[in-house]
Amino acid sequence: MRIRISRTALLALVAGAVVVAPVAASFAQDAERTIKVRRAAMKELSTHNKAIAAFLKGTNDPKKVKALGTLGDMEIRVQAIAGTARRIVALFPKGTGMNAFPGKKTGAKVEIWSDAAGFKAAADKLMTLAAAAEKAAASGDEKAFAAAFGKVGKDGCGGCHKTFRQKLN
Repeated sequence: MRIRISRTALLALVAGAVVVAPVAASFAQDAERTIKVRRAAMKELSTHNKAIAAFLKGTNDPKKVKALGTLGDMEIRVQAIAGTARRIVALFPKGTGMNAFPGKKTGAKVEIWSDAAGFKAAADKLMTLAAAAEKAAASGDEKAFAAAFGKVGKDGCGGCHKTFRQKLN
C-alpha cells in the first residue's frame, strides 16, 4: 500500500520538524544544566553536613579545632542547608530524572514526580529540621545542637534519599 501525501502537507511536516528539533535540543541542554546545578547544590549540602559532623565529633588537636569552627559557624551552615531545602523541589523539574538521562549521573527516581506531594513533604521536613538545628545552635547548647542535627541527617536527608534517590556507583 502506498501513501500519497500532498506537497503542502509534506512542507508542513518538515517545517514542524525544523521547529520541534531545536526545542527538544534546547530542553535537553536545559535539563542537563539543571542536573548540574542540582548536583552542585547536593554537594554543597554534603559539604555542610560533613563539616558539622566533624565539628560535633571534635578533636584534641588544637590546630584542627580552629579549622572546625565554632557553634556560630555551624549555625550558618544549617542556615545554608535550610536555604537549599527551600529550593529542592525547584531543582527537580519533570524530565530530569534517571529515566530520561541514563548514565548522566543523576539518581533522581521517578517517585519524585509520581509522588510529588511526598517529595515536597520530604523537602519541607528537611527545611523544618534544619531550622530546628539552627535554633539549637543559636542557643549555644552544643548537646541540643547535636541532637537536632542528628535528625537533619537521619530524617531530613536520609528520609528523602531512601525513597527518592537511587544510589549511584
